[in-house]
This record gives sequence, structure tokens and C-alpha cells, in this order.
Amino acid sequence: MSAEPAGRVLIASNRGPVSFSLGDDGRLTSRRGGGGVATALSALAGRAEVLWVCAALNDADRAAARAAADGLLDVPLGAGDVAAGGPESVVRMLDIPAPVFDRAYNGVANSTLWFLHHLLFDTPNQPLFGLAFRREWESFRAYNAAFADALAEGAGEPGAGTRSMVQDYHLTLVPRMLAQRRPTWRSRTSHTPRGRRRITSRCCPTTWRARFSRAYSAPTMPGFTRSAGPARSWTAARPCSAPR
Repeated sequence: MSAEPAGRVLIASNRGPVSFSLGDDGRLTSRRGGGGVATALSALAGRAEVLWVCAALNDADRAAARAAADGLLDVPLGAGDVAAGGPESVVRMLDIPAPVFDRAYNGVANSTLWFLHHLLFDTPNQPLFGLAFRREWESFRAYNAAFADALAEGAGEPGAGTRSMVQDYHLTLVPRMLAQRRPTWRSRTSHTPRGRRRITSRCCPTTWRARFSRAYSAPTMPGFTRSAGPARSWTAARPCSAPR
């Protein structure tokens, strides 16, 4: 990686670069977050001014987020070799209410969107889009809106050369929400196979198919995990008008 400053970079991911645990004495202890995203993107520390927005995943994370002003954690983002005087980086951990997080993360993202993306539903029988899913979807919207608000607040002045990366299908709605808050922006999304028109037409009622398509037609620069991703994405993600 070049040693030249990389400007301001905003990262949004469900799991952040730091996590917390609560000891027997009641003290919080931080450790580096798991996963390849944290490992790879933590290398930006010291080379770019990074704002990393993530969710509190457990009670210890929530306690840490509540104890910090606006959830801005006083923890190092890099691996300990960041040069003194380099660009500052910060982690903002969102204290999303546990029931909202559970419905968004487990009810929508991991129990519905993951299976839609990977074509693994028993399509004659699943998924179901009844009243329970509608409630889960509202939580999913609230969860994504919290990320979009945090990114918009941390963007700085227009034209400041800020770039953003939204990670994974858990944050499907963030790029469109962020574009509504910052109309001149284009976010980069990554690490998802994206939607397929064929599978959503089989699985989803018209209203829900329109909602998914609207999310995927957000003004983004998508990154894909497969070479076939772009063609399939743009086939599935045609702009359409849909209810919220």
C-alpha cells in the first residue's frame, strides 16, 4: 500500500474492528475484532482518516458504546505500528436496541437475504412475507438508518474527498439511505452476490420484490465476490418505484 495519505474513508460493517468482553470484576476489556474485513481494512490506519461505523454485538459492546460520547471509542484501529502524527482514525459503535438488532440481523439479513442471495430457499414453501416479516423489515430499516445517519454525520464538508465503503448484505439499504442524506455521494458496496431477478420473482410477492429491487438500484459502485456478479446485479437491480 502506498504511504501517501488516502484522504478520509468511511467504513460501515456490522462487525467492527474491535469487540469487548466484561470481566468478573465488571471491567470492560477490548480486543481486536475477528474477520477478514477488520484485518484488511485496519491497514488504512495511519494512511487515511478513517471513521469505522459498526454495531454493538453483545452486552459488553453496548456498555462500551454507551460509556463513550456518541459511541466514539478510544481504541486504536491499527495494529500498533501507526506512525505518530499520521491521520487519525476512530471507531463509532452503534448502540442499536437488542430487539431491533435481532430482528434486523437474524430475522431479515441472515434468515431471508442470505438465502435469497445464495439461491438456497425451498421456494415452494419459503420465504414467508407475512406480518412477522413486516415487523422484522421495519427493524431492518431502523438498523440500516442508524448506519446511514452515522456515515452522513461523519462525512465532513462536501467535496472533501471522502469515500465510503458499505460492507455486506446486512446493510443493503444503507447506500440508498446515504444517497438521500448526501445526494452527491456514491458508496461502494462489497462482499455480497447481490440479488437475482429470477429467484426474487419466484420467492417474493410483487411488493417485496419491488422493495428489494429499489434497494439494489441505489447509486453505488458495487464490488462483487464473483465475476458474474455485475451482469446479474444489473439485471436484478432495475430502478423502480416502490413503497417504503
